[in-house]
Amino acid sequence: MKEQGGFVTSGREISGSFLLEEKDTTGTSSFSNTVYAVGEIHDDAWSLNTMTGAGEVGLGPDSAIISQYQLINSSGFLIETGPVADQSFVGGSAVDSSKNSLFIGGGQYSNHFDESAKTTITLTPEAEGDYSFESMGFGFAGYDSATSDPAYGYFQYLGYPHQPQAAILATNFVGLGMPEYLWLQLTNLLYKVDSTFDSELTCLQEQGGMCHLAKSCSTYTGVWGKGWGFKVYFNSADNNNFLIIPLGALAVDNASTGQCDIYIQYLDPTRYTQSDQVIFGSLIMQQYKAYFDYDMTEGSTVLKMQISDTNTLTNSYIGNATIT
Repeated sequence: MKEQGGFVTSGREISGSFLLEEKDTTGTSSFSNTVYAVGEIHDDAWSLNTMTGAGEVGLGPDSAIISQYQLINSSGFLIETGPVADQSFVGGSAVDSSKNSLFIGGGQYSNHFDESAKTTITLTPEAEGDYSFESMGFGFAGYDSATSDPAYGYFQYLGYPHQPQAAILATNFVGLGMPEYLWLQLTNLLYKVDSTFDSELTCLQEQGGMCHLAKSCSTYTGVWGKGWGFKVYFNSADNNNFLIIPLGALAVDNASTGQCDIYIQYLDPTRYTQSDQVIFGSLIMQQYKAYFDYDMTEGSTVLKMQISDTNTLTNSYIGNATIT
């Protein structure tokens, strides 16, 4: 059995060499690799009762993966999903498939990711691929109208003193996954966001559970614009940069129920070892252009993120402004 990506699977590992040959036939060196082929999915630790999708990547003779491949000791991938849901109630742009991009493999990424163009946060993952927190808090911030930087506010720390916390970035997850003890802290704070939440907010403490507001998301427009959100400091962040993730980024209208679903999702670490960490899913990652840079010689990985040009959600932020 293998646990990965929120699933418990069985399958087999296939080892061998592969060769990517460019159109000009210069790619003549083979690479050794091991591929895990899933035979059966036995359990779902993350996405129970949640709509998900799947797809595939194909390589053809005109593929950018092939034509841009270079025999250098580096690789990686860049992903920019663009908006993944209609969130116009919090300033979001319309879903537009032409706004998403994915580049994989070796090649020249400077054409697609310019560190000097915007504030860039640089992170280094731990050995298991997760990103450790210095702190994560929920609260609000007021913004300077001239600079658009957060200027004042308060964020309540989530977690317990001296207890390590880390996040997994997973685009196959939808929202913000929280282990039980963090989920309970956060949902208790959520009820205090607005007076209407006391009677209209429901949070389900069960596998796959999330929060729901009784009416459509646009009913609570005043809430989304008040600066409520998450302030996230990563241990490895450069220049004291941090993220502010607006609460509205996790809100999506449910066409079937007419309610506003808030994807603060309950994870049960007593049932699944994959559920003992925070998960940043696609509703969070849609805000960023993310470049994962792999150094094959050093065996190291660096993640660089910027606010995406496609992201118009109110109060998304990367930077190191002082909040008083």
